[in-house]
Amino acid sequence: MRTPALLLACALLGGCPAPALLPPPSTLANRTTLDERAAIRVEQLYQAAALVAVEADRLGLVPAAARARIAAADARAYAAVQAVRAAYDVGNAPGYAAALARAEAAKTALVAAIRG
Repeated sequence: MRTPALLLACALLGGCPAPALLPPPSTLANRTTLDERAAIRVEQLYQAAALVAVEADRLGLVPAAARARIAAADARAYAAVQAVRAAYDVGNAPGYAAALARAEAAKTALVAAIRG
């Protein structure tokens, strides 16, 4: 709640310098880079797990009864990865953090489904 009060005080006093309100550009750039790396990591981990599932099935290592379970886990993991990308693209920080956590859980569930 300090920000609205600060903005009001700045308006009443004739303005405040911009650096007082914003972090340095390097801080914003570092956060963006870390966020992008996290999104890429989530996508790569999903792709690796999905590739293992496809190859295991192709090699006949997946029992027929497990295919539906793996397919459902794969669909959830893919949706979670898309949610991470969407939250990153719109700059939704709370949604992004939650989406990262859901994607990690979905990837773990996919790996567990593959292992049986």
